[in-house]
Amino acid sequence: MQGNLRLLLIFTITAITSFTLGYLLHSPDFPQIQNLIEDRNPQGYKFINPLLDCNLSNFNSTNLNDLKSQFLQIVDKYKSQNKLSFASVYYRDLNNGPWVGINEKETFSPASLMKVPLLISYLKIADNNPQFLDQKLTFNPDSKALYQSVLPQITLTPNQQYTIKELIERMIIYSDNQATNLLYNNLDPKLLDQTFKDLGVETISTVDADNISSLDIKIKDYASFFRILFNASYLSKPMSESALSILSQVNFTDGLVANLPKDIKISHKFGERFLTTGEKQLHDCGIIYLPRHPYLLCVMSRGTEFPKLSEFIKEISNSTYQYLSTDSE
Repeated sequence: MQGNLRLLLIFTITAITSFTLGYLLHSPDFPQIQNLIEDRNPQGYKFINPLLDCNLSNFNSTNLNDLKSQFLQIVDKYKSQNKLSFASVYYRDLNNGPWVGINEKETFSPASLMKVPLLISYLKIADNNPQFLDQKLTFNPDSKALYQSVLPQITLTPNQQYTIKELIERMIIYSDNQATNLLYNNLDPKLLDQTFKDLGVETISTVDADNISSLDIKIKDYASFFRILFNASYLSKPMSESALSILSQVNFTDGLVANLPKDIKISHKFGERFLTTGEKQLHDCGIIYLPRHPYLLCVMSRGTEFPKLSEFIKEISNSTYQYLSTDSE
């Protein structure tokens, strides 16, 4: 009898503990208040860090309230100088999960940022058929290509054939809209739509470049594309690694990259949008591989001049890097 009571007591304690831990893990505030350590196994990869397990420990996370205050001060400074009309910032610790954001529920026009889900969609196909990336497409100039103030350094040659792999690299590294259109037009719209559904991001019903690039999106939702690549939780490990390797070669240096040390790897994508109202939007989002402390940083901004928005993104990035570098010393 006593043995049965003992077993019942152990079962009850275990159930209560499991319920409490489950509640905390799913609480919206959990990433900001818990000391969480994730068990990862990089297996020699440079850009991904697959998540295997997680557990609680005595790890002391960065004081994200201070970081948030820092973001707000920079935003207020640029708004007071009429260099910025509005901005959203999102930071996430990729080792342990804590995140902080300002205006993360605001929507922006992502523009060229949408080339990342297109990249993911193509690599998802290649996961099952690696030869798919070797297929060739012929480039015929498209008058519908969106205006770019940041012009690609290398452009496609009319009537020339390119492999899908080459077009992906042109689309991401040089943000070439012609390469992007060619890839959009040769992808089943259901596959791109499925990528959005799978990742819990607002779905789309067409692969038309104008509509996709104009889709409004929240900064935290967009950041999920980089998280799933880092965690290798949607694509295979080799394909996730390949995606982030390509993103590390992006040649846009007037945003997150600008004032950081040259030896710090960054996998990122920028986007720009010029609206008929005269408003300009400039965004940059990616993973900064601070040694032993990789983090995700996304900045979306609105204003009237691209150089001023660029200056704002640079300061947010540099300030974040300096803050985390000091904290880790």
